[in-house]
Amino acid sequence: MKRAFFSVFLILACLGSSILLSQRAHAVGKYCLAWWRERGYYDSAQCSYVTMNVWGWDEQGNPKSDVKIYTTWGVQIGNTGHDGGAEIIIDVNNQYYDLKCVDNMGSVSDVAPIMTSQRYPCWGHYSYEMGFLFKSDRTAPARSTLLLTVL
Repeated sequence: MKRAFFSVFLILACLGSSILLSQRAHAVGKYCLAWWRERGYYDSAQCSYVTMNVWGWDEQGNPKSDVKIYTTWGVQIGNTGHDGGAEIIIDVNNQYYDLKCVDNMGSVSDVAPIMTSQRYPCWGHYSYEMGFLFKSDRTAPARSTLLLTVL
């Protein structure tokens, strides 16, 4: 009886650990929206166009290059460069954008709030800037001193 109980216990323990390990293996990274800001008229008035500046960093604060920037409706509108940044020109013909990061590893991403340059009181003069922090384990809390050094 004890031997049968012990065998069942071992089988359940092995199954439980394999399920936990497989879930951990599928927990690919996540791009967390670390900060987002609207650059108003005075920031944008110097440019002849309005932009969304997107930045990407890893957990150590290093620039993350070749991250694809997509809208939530599946249109790729940019890639980050070697400095981890991408400048995306906003279509001023009443276009709205919300952005997320996509990579080849199947990572998930937070979505930046909807952005447009067509807003009162300065129509056509709004730009935006945002930063995404990549976490290699999407189940772990984000811990980085990046925001202290950037802002």
